[in-house]
Amino acid sequence: MTEGLLPDAASREAIEHDLDTTFLAEAGAGSGKTTSLVKRMVALLTAGRATASSLAAVTFTRKAAAQLRQRFQIALEEAASTAGPLAAQRIADALSNLDRCRIGTIH
Repeated sequence: MTEGLLPDAASREAIEHDLDTTFLAEAGAGSGKTTSLVKRMVALLTAGRATASSLAAVTFTRKAAAQLRQRFQIALEEAASTAGPLAAQRIADALSNLDRCRIGTIH
């Protein structure tokens, strides 16, 4: 194994970039599920494959859902600074409609 390369690097890469495939991420606490999900959500928005109102992310606790929403917003704000004009507009639209993004639990 190459130093610094995670054993599941290919899966993480697919989650972020294979936007035509549906994934279920199941892994232990602290494994990077939220990071991968946030990257995928940002990729879907910047590619024009989704809008904030068409995204849904489900997690198991209210605390996790709040953290996911916060990390998603931060990632969008960071992506806006390096995005091209079209992607930047999509990100701005997503940020202004963030309350329409369905991030929650299934209690």
